[in-house]
Amino acid sequence: MRPAPVRPSVTPESTPLTAKIAALASGLCGAFRFTARDRERMLDMERYAGRSRAGFVAVAALAAVASVGLDAVPFLIAFGVLLRGAAVGSRRSERPERWLGGSWLAGFGLTGVLLAGTGGMRSPFVVWLLIPAAGLALRLGRAGVILGVAGTIMTVLVVAATVPARAALGGAAVIIAPVGAVMLVGMALDAVLRSDVQYRAEAVLDPLTALLNRSALESRARDLAAQSTRTGDPVGVILGDLDHFKELNDTHGHQFGDAVLVQVAYTLRKELRAYELAYRLGGEEFLILLPGADDKMATTIAESLRRAIGAINLQGVPLTISFGVGASKRGQAFDLATVLASADAALYRAKAAGRNLVVAACASVGEDAETPSNSPRTARDY
Repeated sequence: MRPAPVRPSVTPESTPLTAKIAALASGLCGAFRFTARDRERMLDMERYAGRSRAGFVAVAALAAVASVGLDAVPFLIAFGVLLRGAAVGSRRSERPERWLGGSWLAGFGLTGVLLAGTGGMRSPFVVWLLIPAAGLALRLGRAGVILGVAGTIMTVLVVAATVPARAALGGAAVIIAPVGAVMLVGMALDAVLRSDVQYRAEAVLDPLTALLNRSALESRARDLAAQSTRTGDPVGVILGDLDHFKELNDTHGHQFGDAVLVQVAYTLRKELRAYELAYRLGGEEFLILLPGADDKMATTIAESLRRAIGAINLQGVPLTISFGVGASKRGQAFDLATVLASADAALYRAKAAGRNLVVAACASVGEDAETPSNSPRTARDY
């Protein structure tokens, strides 16, 4: 007989400490996990911040030149290029947090160079440590607060180690003060951002399914229109409608119908990648935006979604959905109204052809295509 494994003993005194350490580690790891909604908020914040970026750089330039002369100009130019690169890169990237986090952390390096050249921790530019710290917190939330504090501590220690002691130190308060200021600003911004996230969630999320709603769709469509103008990449649109949903509600009740909508929304989120966003337009109608997808790729994705939803098992009731697919042309700006109209027409044809179908408008190539319900699944890289 196989002996039972010996379990390590855990004393009552050690359990609370272990639990606290585990909870802290879990919280820190969770701060660096970003959802599609988090990325939507990052891009939204970056767009609003971009409107005041030119004014900020101008005021900073005047202050710097007045304090230390033209020696600060190269730093300001580098900082401006860094901010511009972060804005452009984050809009084009599938994971904008990497661009935003990396660029603002690099901002600490530039600030450290400026401090080292203007008197160390006694420099009038010590307050500029708040700029990358606040930029990180505003864009990355709690993860930005953690990175901001860590970046400030690292910058202060490096400057204190490289500048002559009398100029760099001058007392522990000279080092502690900027770190404490960044921590206070970070905690305040974290509280404001959490309140903002809750408000945004109520404004842009469907309360039943937790999918994004029409308000969020309009904002994202504007971003994709600007992005496609710069890159020339197509944008795919999938419009879906659950088949015979009214009959399902009448037969099984509205509570069951709500459960169906919640399960369909969960399936969409599970099947889609982080930058492919799903929206509930109302009732049983859903929309998916696919940056970089032409009509063929969008049709493949729609077929995967159709099969995944068809596999849902709620009390043995079969579920099917019909999809219409449209896409903007490569090299042209994305216009949601135009592509949505083509996807809507394709959805109408799917319904008329018997439902449980994917029909592509093929706006990119000028021909229609249908994916019947018994067609083989096409492989897709997730």
